[in-house]
Amino acid sequence: MADNVYRRKISAEEARERYILVLKQGLELLPKVGKPFTLKVADKELEMYLEPVEVWSTGPKRPRYDYRIDAKKFWDVFPLQFGKTVTITKEDDKIYRLS
Repeated sequence: MADNVYRRKISAEEARERYILVLKQGLELLPKVGKPFTLKVADKELEMYLEPVEVWSTGPKRPRYDYRIDAKKFWDVFPLQFGKTVTITKEDDKIYRLS
């Protein structure tokens, strides 16, 4: 994977719940959690944030976090489909493109 690209194959849950899960490689590419960035999707430029989601599957005393991008803002022009590979490319500081 190139340093300025994050790729992910969309799971059934991501497609159903309308989000893109961001794994460790993506965390290194994108701004820190809660910091705004511009995501270009089709002809839209959207202000987005990386969102933390608490996951308790590792036990009641040791929650962990998953990180995701909410896809509801761009669903009308870029609906996520199970099995589709999406690419997030860093174009400039705080500017990214989804394809």
